[in-house]
Amino acid sequence: MKKKLLVLSPLYIALCHNVTAMPFEVLHWWTAEGEYQSKQLLIDTLKVHDIEFKDFAIIGEGGESAVRVLQMRSLAGNPPEAAQIK
Repeated sequence: MKKKLLVLSPLYIALCHNVTAMPFEVLHWWTAEGEYQSKQLLIDTLKVHDIEFKDFAIIGEGGESAVRVLQMRSLAGNPPEAAQIK
């Protein structure tokens, strides 16, 4: 069930916002093997819909660094299309 939610949520956002003309950037901190497999499922699903996955991995600190980067990019008016938020 979690894998389906992981794939469907960004895919739904991508299709609603018609981002097929540009890469679909995802900020995350998925680095473990199981997380890599889930990310690959997302990449494959987006590819079926002609959406390019742009990987924006922030490694370390259990996501704290990624949240700070997300906050800074959002305040600068340049947020990614999707982000892992926990």
